[in-house]
Amino acid sequence: MKSLIFVLMALSMELQADCVAKLLNDYSLDSQAFHYYHDEVADTFDSSPRRGATAAVLELTRKLECDKEDDSIRIKEVSCQEMSPGKYFSVSCYVETTYGYFFVSKDMMEKVNLIYNRFD
Repeated sequence: MKSLIFVLMALSMELQADCVAKLLNDYSLDSQAFHYYHDEVADTFDSSPRRGATAAVLELTRKLECDKEDDSIRIKEVSCQEMSPGKYFSVSCYVETTYGYFFVSKDMMEKVNLIYNRFD
């Protein structure tokens, strides 16, 4: 039984490493910025930054095909706030996942901007 648990843990770590490699261009970087336009995610970010940031991270990992793995990314924590109080367009979110953390924001041209940082 202990052997089975060890094998499952090792497989899970290998799948996680594959997704992180995709996020970091085969580990040539420690962090990476992603930008994309997606109507639904951008609209969600306006009405609910927490849901929009979560949707943005999940959409990115889906595009990178991380969600095809058995151990797909899990959201652990999400927090958002206006960086400049009173300016709705200054909202930025921190999204912690099983693979690292993201900073998510939306610019005035309706692009969703994500910066991925790996855990050491």
